[in-house]
Amino acid sequence: MEIILPVHYFPRISWFIRLVDNKDAIIGSNSLFYKQSSVTRTILKGSEKNIPLNVPTLHPRYGKNVLEIEIADTNNWKSLHWKTIQSCYGKSPFFIYFEDEIRDMIFYDEKVLYLFLSNIISGCAQLLKISAINFQPNAVPINLPETVIKNLNPYYQRFGAFEPDLSIIDLICNMGPHSLEYLHNRKYLYSSES
Repeated sequence: MEIILPVHYFPRISWFIRLVDNKDAIIGSNSLFYKQSSVTRTILKGSEKNIPLNVPTLHPRYGKNVLEIEIADTNNWKSLHWKTIQSCYGKSPFFIYFEDEIRDMIFYDEKVLYLFLSNIISGCAQLLKISAINFQPNAVPINLPETVIKNLNPYYQRFGAFEPDLSIIDLICNMGPHSLEYLHNRKYLYSSES
């Protein structure tokens, strides 16, 4: 069965699991944009709590397509996101090997949200050694409920108890070259997020 995934800002691990589970997956974005959705948000593991990062967007009219949304150039958000990632993952085992690529993804000069997010997904796929990403901007993504993965096999995280299904940055910085193997060999149960 063909699956069409929506673009996201540094998608959750569950998004990448769907990608590697479905060899014919398509990444599309022909859908309506809603502010504060997972399209523009990622979740990092901080020392005290999980930290959400949001890509600011220009205030669209309601019902605007994701392909038409532009990124707002406000509050030096890219620098703030980069400093937060450095703070959360700077001492993680594999951060030093991937920091240049992650920084380049964040500071990629693009105003159209879909193109910016597509660049991030392509960059993460390269770091994970996932080949053949199929972007089709006019494809309508499946309407999946927001889900988190429960009972995911734990891996090393720098702070506190294991938190499943964070941003792919968490997996890349903590598992490095073993990240793709982890995505293929995990055990999980999907559960609707409350």
